[in-house]
Amino acid sequence: MKYSLEKKFLTGVAIPVSSLRTESSCGVGEFSDLKYFADWCKEAGLDLIQILPVNDTGYQSSPYSALSAFALHPIYISIPELPESKKFKQEIEKLKNKWEKKENINFNAILKDKVKLLKKIYKESSESIINNKKILGWEKKNQWIKSYASYSYLKEKNKELPWEEWKNSNDLTSEEIENFYEKNRKNMHFYSWIQYHLEKQLSSSASYMESIGVNLKGDLPILMNVDSADVWEFRDIFNTKNRAGAPPDMFSEDGQNWGFPTYNWDVMEKNNYKWWKDRLKQASKFYHAYRIDHVLGFFRIWTIPEKYQSGSMGYYKPNVFITPNELGKIGISGDRLKWMSEPHVPGYELRNRLGIESNDAIKSLLVQIGNEDLYLFRDEVKSVQYILDNQELSDDAKSTMINFYHNIALLKVDEDSYTTTWFYYNSRAFHSLSDHEKYLLSELLNSKNSESMFIWEAQGLKLLDFMKNSQDMLVCAEDLGTIPACVPKVLEELKILGLHITRWSRRYEEYGDPYIKPSEYNYLSVSTPAVHDSTTVRQWWSELTINNEVSRALNLDVPLEKNPSGEEIYRLYEALLKTSSKIAMFQFQDLLAIDEDLRRDDPESERINVPGTVTDENWSYRIDFTIEQLLRNKPFTLKIKNLTSKRG
Repeated sequence: MKYSLEKKFLTGVAIPVSSLRTESSCGVGEFSDLKYFADWCKEAGLDLIQILPVNDTGYQSSPYSALSAFALHPIYISIPELPESKKFKQEIEKLKNKWEKKENINFNAILKDKVKLLKKIYKESSESIINNKKILGWEKKNQWIKSYASYSYLKEKNKELPWEEWKNSNDLTSEEIENFYEKNRKNMHFYSWIQYHLEKQLSSSASYMESIGVNLKGDLPILMNVDSADVWEFRDIFNTKNRAGAPPDMFSEDGQNWGFPTYNWDVMEKNNYKWWKDRLKQASKFYHAYRIDHVLGFFRIWTIPEKYQSGSMGYYKPNVFITPNELGKIGISGDRLKWMSEPHVPGYELRNRLGIESNDAIKSLLVQIGNEDLYLFRDEVKSVQYILDNQELSDDAKSTMINFYHNIALLKVDEDSYTTTWFYYNSRAFHSLSDHEKYLLSELLNSKNSESMFIWEAQGLKLLDFMKNSQDMLVCAEDLGTIPACVPKVLEELKILGLHITRWSRRYEEYGDPYIKPSEYNYLSVSTPAVHDSTTVRQWWSELTINNEVSRALNLDVPLEKNPSGEEIYRLYEALLKTSSKIAMFQFQDLLAIDEDLRRDDPESERINVPGTVTDENWSYRIDFTIEQLLRNKPFTLKIKNLTSKRG
C-alpha cells in the first residue's frame, strides 16, 4: 500500500499481532484485531502500528523462521469471519473458552486446535470452496500458492520432517510442483482457502487503518528457513551449503549461527531479482511501510560453511579474499599452507586433555602423520556434525575434538580463495609464524579489508536501490551490529530510515562511550528505547541505577530509581519524544509502564524474546485486557495523547 502520512514527525507503537486481545479473538491475536487497535491508536494520537513478521512459520513460534516468504500464518485467521463457519458456532465458542482466559500464548496447542477446526469446516464445504470463483481467480494471481500448498501438504504427510528428509518429492522442479498441485487439487485447495481468507482479513484491516489515518508497518526478515517452500522450489537462488549468522561480539563470544541459507545474489541478478520483487509486491498488499531485518546482510553477510557450527568459523561475503599466490609471497605455501588451513592435533595435547580416552578418539577420528606425534582428521570427518554423531565419544571428548577441528588460522573458501578465521591469532598455526610473517599477514588482511569496503558499498547500493524503488512503501532498516562506514552513506543516499535504539546509540569512538542525545539523531531514522529482542524499558531502567548517565544525557532532573513510578517513566518518554528522528516508536508494553494499574508487576514477563534462547516464554506475551476495554479506558488514552501531542 502507498505510504500515506505526510506529517514531518510520526509517533508509532510496536506490537506483535499475536499479543493483541479482543472479545472476538481466540487464544492469540488475529488480523481482524488490528482494526480495534487502530481505533485506539487514532484516539491516542499514534500514527503508525509496527508488527513482527506474520508469515507462516508452522509450529515454530519465532516469527523469523518462515516456511514461506509469501504465505501468512494460519494462526492469525479469525474463524468466525469465514462464510463456511456458520454451522460451527458452538465449536468456535468452545475453542475460544478454552484459550481466551490464558495469560500468555500457547502457540503450538492453539495452532493445532485451530487447524483441526479449519479442516473440519473445509471438509463440510469442500465442494463449494473448490468451485468458488473468487478463490480460483485469486489463485491465478498468486502462483506462489501452488508450491506453498504442495510443500505444506507433503510436509504434513511426512510427519512435519524437513523437506531434505522426505523419502520422495524432495527435488521437484517448478513444473513438477505445479503438476502435483493440479493432480491433488482437492487437498491443495484447503491451503488456498485459508490463504485467501487470511489475505482478505489482513487487507481489510490495513485498508481500514488507512481510512482513519493510521499506517501499518510490516517486518521483512532478510533470510529464509532452509526448511521452507521457497528453498524447496528455488534451490538455485539459495546457497544451502552455507549458513548465515553473526561474528563474535559482546553479546555472544562464539558468534551466532542462525541456521538459514545465504543467497546466490549472482543467480538472482540474472532474472532481475524476481523472487525479491515478488516478495515486496506481496508485502505491499498490506503495508504502508516495512522494516528490513538485518540490512547489513545486503552489504555483506556473515557466512558459515556448513561443516562448522560456530559463528566464529565464518567470514563476510562478498569479500576480497586472499589468493594462494599472495600467501606464497609471504612464505605460506605447500605444507605450510596445509598447516595453516587444516587442523593438526599434537598427540601430547590429546593425551593431556582426554587421558585414557585418547586412544579411542585417535582411532575413530584421526590419522597419524608418518611417525610424528601429530595427527590429522580422517577424510570422512567432513563436519563438526560427524564428531557430534560419534556415539563412542563422551561429551567432553566431543567438545575437545571440536576445539581441535576449529584450531586453524585460514579458512579455505574455494580453490583460489582463503580468509582468516575470527580467532586466527589464537590458533596453533599462527603462533608458529615468525613475528615478521605475522606482520606480513596482518598487512595483507588490512589491504583486503580496505578493498572489500568498495564491494560492500556497491552491492548494498545495488540491492537496496531495487528494494526502495520496487514499491511505494516507506523503507526502514534495522542497521544494528558492526556497521561499515558505507552503510549509513548508502541509506542516506537512498533515503532509507535507519534505527536508533536509545541504549545503544552512543559515540563509541569517544572516551566513555557517551550517549547521543535523541535531539541529535539523524532525521532519516526510527528511534526507540526498546525492541522485541531487548529488555523492556523498566528492565533497562533498573540496569542503569548504578550511574545516572542516561538521566544526564536526556536532561532528566531526577536520578533513576530502581523501580520507576509511572510518572517517572512518563517523564522519560517526554524526553525521548524530543528526538529528531522522523519516527519515534514505543513497544506497547512499554507504553503501559506509565500506568501502574495496567502494567504487570514483573517487567520480565512483558519481554517478547531473549535472543539465543529457546523457551516457552519467548514470543508468548499477550496483553492482559481486551482492546475494547482499552478503548473505554479514557484516562490512559489521554495520557498517551498528551505525550504524542508534544511530538515535533
